[in-house]
Amino acid sequence: LYSVDIKDMKFDLIDWEDTMIGKPFHVGLSVTNENSLLRTVKVTLTASVVYYNGVLARTIKSESYEVKVKGKKTGMIKMVVSPEEYLDKLVDMAIIKISTMVRVLETNQYHCEDEDFRFLKPEIKVVAPSEVKVGDTYDVEFSFENPLPNALTQCEWEVEGAGLQKPVKFHHPNVEAGQVAKKTTVMHAKKPGMREIIVNFDSTELMSVMGT
Repeated sequence: LYSVDIKDMKFDLIDWEDTMIGKPFHVGLSVTNENSLLRTVKVTLTASVVYYNGVLARTIKSESYEVKVKGKKTGMIKMVVSPEEYLDKLVDMAIIKISTMVRVLETNQYHCEDEDFRFLKPEIKVVAPSEVKVGDTYDVEFSFENPLPNALTQCEWEVEGAGLQKPVKFHHPNVEAGQVAKKTTVMHAKKPGMREIIVNFDSTELMSVMGT
């Protein structure tokens, strides 16, 4: 065990939660030296993929740094993770855990911290008539833009709506990077009242894209 009498460093793990899937994300650690003396800090920043229950799936990237922080100063240590480093490692809900382990060499002060975040995903735009009569058939169009730098393969739409129809699935051709995936289907109004159309899109590379 280490004896820590001096705790004059403050640390704050920062994540950028508003990151669209397919874009780089950053892991940052704010380091503040509250003492007037120089401090040397050893830092490890790690980004990992976890399942919805918090169980570790795999590590994406881990980097170590040694930095000197002058007295009464604040600095930022940042690690950038590219799409090429994480896209093929994601699982189910695309949850990322970022973590840090810190040691101050002069005082043996330690700090550990972690945070979880989920990538933003595009929202499916659903276009349908505002009003229809019971028994009517009508067109529904749904679309979104592929945010990834690579094509989406094994694509499938699923459309459902309570009081409208049972869930229906449609296969879709590959969607290239930056391309808009679009589909039109015919639905049948079976019951009166306000109804919500729910659309889901899945592919090998991008799952659970939703729209209503």
